[in-house]
Amino acid sequence: MPSAGEVLKNAVMWEVKAYEFYMRASEEVGNQSLKGLLLGLAGEELKHKEMIDRLDVGNIGVRTCGIDFIDLVGEFGSNTYEIRKSAARVLEFAMDKERKAEEKYRRLSLELDDPEAKKVCEVLAAAENCHFSLIAAELGRLHRKSV
Repeated sequence: MPSAGEVLKNAVMWEVKAYEFYMRASEEVGNQSLKGLLLGLAGEELKHKEMIDRLDVGNIGVRTCGIDFIDLVGEFGSNTYEIRKSAARVLEFAMDKERKAEEKYRRLSLELDDPEAKKVCEVLAAAENCHFSLIAAELGRLHRKSV
């Protein structure tokens, strides 16, 4: 079972990978609205990393932690292919990752024994949900344009 520190370290890695994905994707797309969204999401992911980095992970414990972010980190390994397929596929890929991250942060907030860490995870879960909604709206616009 990973420690709280290990889980949060992997959450930081997830945020960095998400940032890198959004930056690469923003360079590949021609649509300026989509480019702006992706750059904005990249900036948000860096803020998430900073929030986690500020936690004193040495003093945080977990009750039972079957939660980890390392699987999400691994899923970003093959994303170059997804970026080149289509703008819609980029958004679908991102939506899937944002949904999974939200779920992990929500579950983690229930497992941590530190009030500050719980709050950070709750805030991050809400932010990932917001990202999912923004991406879904952009995907809807892309689909309407293509019809």
